[in-house]
Amino acid sequence: MKLSAGLRARRSGRERLRRVHERCSQRLRELGLDQARDIDEILLAAQELSGRVIELVPFELNSTTVHGMLVSTDEVDYVVFRPGTPRLHREHVILHELSHVICDHKGHAADAGHGPIRTLGRTSYEDRQEAEAEMMASLLGERTSRSGRLPGPTTDRLLERVLQSLAPDDRELGDR
Repeated sequence: MKLSAGLRARRSGRERLRRVHERCSQRLRELGLDQARDIDEILLAAQELSGRVIELVPFELNSTTVHGMLVSTDEVDYVVFRPGTPRLHREHVILHELSHVICDHKGHAADAGHGPIRTLGRTSYEDRQEAEAEMMASLLGERTSRSGRLPGPTTDRLLERVLQSLAPDDRELGDR
């Protein structure tokens, strides 16, 4: 029996998704995160894994498609997310960005004028890192309680400059 190209592609996509699920499930078991109960526990585990401080930063991003991103400076990783996002979606976005840290994904390097930064932002689920982060976030989200945690604004000047370049208008960060 000869399969159509569309059917072969669907089967291949399901197989790829199954392998991503297996890799992520294995990683969670290895790290003991398969029993994680809340975002704070996952945040602490990600900090321990990376050896870096991770801050959650609400910020109104200038995009209709970007709901979160991971911004890494020399000293701190920032998980940036839209503050007005509904709680469940917001928590998934945060878990997605923490999953990049848990999976040891590397971002795109840039010079912000006062020091190097790395960013990770979703452009496509065809990207291996994005597919893994999305799967890991989904698996973590199934296990965690809904804490509703929402931190305050950042005070890091380098991050403020980076985020200001993404702001939807000319307001200062404190006006958000």
